[in-house]
Amino acid sequence: MMSDTKATNSTRVPVALDGALLRRLVALRFPRGVNDFLDTWHNSTDARGRPFVKAPSNRTTVYRWFKGDLPGSSDTLIELSLLLGIDFFALMTTTCEDPAATSAKFMAALETGLWQHKSMAAFSDFFGRRIDWPPPAIGARVADGWHMFDFEHHPEIAAGVYGSFRLVFPPEPHPDIPKIVHVAYRHRPHFGGRWLQYGFVRITGTQISLVNINGGMETGSAPEATGPFTIETVFGLGPADFRLASLTPFSATGHYEPSTDPGRVGFR
Repeated sequence: MMSDTKATNSTRVPVALDGALLRRLVALRFPRGVNDFLDTWHNSTDARGRPFVKAPSNRTTVYRWFKGDLPGSSDTLIELSLLLGIDFFALMTTTCEDPAATSAKFMAALETGLWQHKSMAAFSDFFGRRIDWPPPAIGARVADGWHMFDFEHHPEIAAGVYGSFRLVFPPEPHPDIPKIVHVAYRHRPHFGGRWLQYGFVRITGTQISLVNINGGMETGSAPEATGPFTIETVFGLGPADFRLASLTPFSATGHYEPSTDPGRVGFR
């Protein structure tokens, strides 16, 4: 387990739980209230048939989470998100108005293991060079696993251009519940062919927010909650594999032509 015991106020990553979203999810999934939520957690198993073991022992902990407090461990955060049927990235919110500073502190914590809170160690399996990506241990705990789209970039077709991915989601009863799509790439001849996640998008209703690991952020929109949502990215001078991954079902297409979608977001 990574430690945050040496983190200081100047290095702590300024994030918290989105208490309002958490409260809405608990009310939506468990109409009989927090007790029902806790009882279900204590008696639930994941897709592998293994029991959840990180349920809090009392309601007080849940009410602290409603106020933004983070869970006590990465396993608790992951179980919480699995029980609510949401990617734990969507449960996080920043408490700082400077995205670049937040990103810098996050990446420093990732490299050093000095987290604001032990629950944030859950991010470690996503970022940095990874042979297996997205994290298979998380996908194995979900009934349908990870939903993925792979795109193989051939520079002889186009190189050094802003291409795009267009995402479409099936209709759902609560499109205002956020969805997360993670984005990664790899150059097979380099770094042992390991994947590198360089950002993600959060989709809520018709709105899309892009977060780049360099601190860049963009917002955009789609005509419908089902999409299409357009994400621009650079297709470089050499061959590369791109992968989009989500715990929510989606379909996607890759395009070399510059996008004219006014609601597009991009990795700049």
